[in-house]
Amino acid sequence: MEKYSNSICGNESNDSPSISEITDITIIAGVFFDGTNNNKYNVDFWENGPNIHPSDKEGYEKYRKLKDDTDAEHYASYRNSSKTNIAELWYMYDTAKMPNCIKVYVEGPGTESPIESKSVKPYSDEDGMVSSGEDDSLRGYTLGSGDTGVNAKIERGCQLLVDEVLKKIRSIRRKQLKLNLILDVFGFSRGATAARSFVHRLLKRFIYQSVTEDKKVTLEEQFDRIYALGTISHITTGVRFLGLFDTVSSYNKQSMISPSTITLLWSTSPFENDVEELQLTIPPYVGSVVQLVAADEYRECFGLTNIASAETTRGEEVILPGAHSDIGGGYKRYEEEYIYMSDGIFRDVNEHETGKRQCRGYLSLQELMDGRWLPFDWLAPQKSLDRYGRSVITYNKIRMVYNTYSKIPLYIMGKKAASTKVTWIYPTSANKVASKGILWKNEVFEGTTSLDGEALSDLKKLRDVLEEKPVYGYVDGKISFIGDSDDWEKILAVRTNYLHLSARAETGHHATSDNERIIYNG
Repeated sequence: MEKYSNSICGNESNDSPSISEITDITIIAGVFFDGTNNNKYNVDFWENGPNIHPSDKEGYEKYRKLKDDTDAEHYASYRNSSKTNIAELWYMYDTAKMPNCIKVYVEGPGTESPIESKSVKPYSDEDGMVSSGEDDSLRGYTLGSGDTGVNAKIERGCQLLVDEVLKKIRSIRRKQLKLNLILDVFGFSRGATAARSFVHRLLKRFIYQSVTEDKKVTLEEQFDRIYALGTISHITTGVRFLGLFDTVSSYNKQSMISPSTITLLWSTSPFENDVEELQLTIPPYVGSVVQLVAADEYRECFGLTNIASAETTRGEEVILPGAHSDIGGGYKRYEEEYIYMSDGIFRDVNEHETGKRQCRGYLSLQELMDGRWLPFDWLAPQKSLDRYGRSVITYNKIRMVYNTYSKIPLYIMGKKAASTKVTWIYPTSANKVASKGILWKNEVFEGTTSLDGEALSDLKKLRDVLEEKPVYGYVDGKISFIGDSDDWEKILAVRTNYLHLSARAETGHHATSDNERIIYNG
């Protein structure tokens, strides 16, 4: 039997006792789906690699293999990333403060799952897992499909969640339990797609596996493992909070894939609206949903799926300055962005194409200057020495951008999640627990999101504005600035050093024809 209200859904085993004989237990579970090619285990492994001792033969050999591979396309989730806001939220989610609380982290599409560590390593995570050391999957990170794709990560999320639920139930040592499972679900990029699909298909009893690439993507398919304990007679599941960082689905089930076919596929975008296929609308049993959207993202292969189906009663969409990974995190501490997209060695800026759509972001050099993407002295000649020690004049061609801005979306999401209080309409003892909201590790949250210090004062001023009011909105179906002149100046003050320009002349990163983002109604 299944019961539904507009905030909760549940099911029972076939041989359930009467409700009066059941003792309730409420478990809170945080489920965190990371973004494409984002994997906290791989980041930890790469950062700690130089300290791996030869006595750790397996780890040492894995790191040597990774380090010796000079192909820039390989091991990107290790070498070209930092921890995302999803990984940071996973660390902050306080399972000690919330009763019967568990959490699971699912690595991003395109990356391999971690392995269990037999002993504590310098690169071990608090959950006892370590990086597999395996390279990223071309199909997984380019098309979001296959054994490391979106559906595969949903299946893994279901498995990990039930694993943790079973551990918790076994520790309670009671019989005739009614399980109330309260979910807090977060996701970034294709991980936000996985989070939405996971939530929408939670308790569906049957989905054609041809639709899900033969992956078991519903939590219902894992519940038999819980009932097999003989302890649980009834399971009620509700989603308290759904936190999304810039949902991008970009899903294609093509299975024959190689670098050459990827180049051909991405000569134009191989992606369309995936809302129906992946079930990305927000179901009525989600208590509250917040999505943070990147105002400066307009790559053709990075279309946004909004949360229109949640309406304003349960859903809030906050559009923030920045590119896709400015919002979800994951950029390296600093990135080098080549401004001129045409090839060739040049001695004078006038020798380079600088006209309309010729520079980074598919903008002109003048637009980059006017938009404060480049510092005021960008065009000034630079004196340097050539390899023979002779004085030469050169010109800038790279901008350095730091990843500090991503602390702002992390802070905003954390605050909104903590302040959301949901009371289920379905009467249950879980109401009291659910209504208290999400609890973070306060010291970790404050330290990770801190913008103290004079050097970060412009970021702090912008955060204060973004926390207080919207500065971007939808106008005629497009993302537009709706703030005042003071708000605009605060955005410009951080652009030069902290906001990335993601659109560039590389496979999969081309801009749309009008530099406007593709938006799908979800």
